[in-house]
Amino acid sequence: MTERFHIQALGQVEGDRGWVNDLVIARWGADVVVTRGIVHRPARLPGWVAWQSGERVGLLTYRLSGGACEIVTLDSLRPGMGVGTALIKACLLYT
Repeated sequence: MTERFHIQALGQVEGDRGWVNDLVIARWGADVVVTRGIVHRPARLPGWVAWQSGERVGLLTYRLSGGACEIVTLDSLRPGMGVGTALIKACLLYT
């Protein structure tokens, strides 16, 4: 059974940006991510945070350019439970 997640826009909770920075460094090896030759700082990008039982369990950051939405980072801290899918759905519906 897939557990439900609460998806919230990044930056609505105190400490979100610091958490993003720490997560990106831990999982990506640096506080920057490069896509298509563009250097991104995920902690400064818009995004979505997945919550479960009061705990952050996933992150999606994105950038908008030319009418398109590019996902820059997608991280699930609970693999196989639908966190990534929930984040992508939120991005598609509300971005």
